[in-house]
Amino acid sequence: IDSTAQQLISFNSLASKPTISLSQNSTCAGYSIVLTSSSSSGNLWLPNLQTTQSIVDKNTGTYSVQVSNGFGCYSTSNPLSLSFTQAPNAPVISSNGPVNIGDTLKLYGSIGQSGLSYSWTGPNSFVSSDENPILPNADASFSGTYVVTILDVNGCNSVSSTIVEITNPPSIPAITSISSGLLCEGEILEISTNAYVGDSVIYTWITPQ
Repeated sequence: IDSTAQQLISFNSLASKPTISLSQNSTCAGYSIVLTSSSSSGNLWLPNLQTTQSIVDKNTGTYSVQVSNGFGCYSTSNPLSLSFTQAPNAPVISSNGPVNIGDTLKLYGSIGQSGLSYSWTGPNSFVSSDENPILPNADASFSGTYVVTILDVNGCNSVSSTIVEITNPPSIPAITSISSGLLCEGEILEISTNAYVGDSVIYTWITPQ
């Protein structure tokens, strides 16, 4: 006598294959980036074993996410490699200040690298995209803090600033003779000018040849 037994076996479907999206395309060193799974649940991130839908990281490496369904079946995303780019060197910016009113203010921000863009801001609504801006006819409104942001092709940036002072030029000096009367050849001529107040006052006399 033959006997036959049957048993129904069902196969559960795999979870849908997840994808990973980034919070930004630029990955600059020192900044965090958010990786998000397309699945709202059942996530397991590799290699850090977090189980949230999104993770925050700022380390170079290869990441993937596994998604499981209620039957223990899972699918794994394509691996995603993150490489963080070093930002350009911060410039040591300077100027030709202090500058007298009416003179030309020169700002220096170039760091000698190609492929960089410059964005300057400053007092009096000043903006410029020049590496080394030149501002003629300076007045008191030019005084203050100037900031330059340097951006590379990867979207990474560095920021530096400098303080500029615009001063009033000294008044025209008056020369007076201390010696009295006419002098004979060989005698000493003594002259003077008014005193100026300041930290670095320099007097330069020009005499006939």
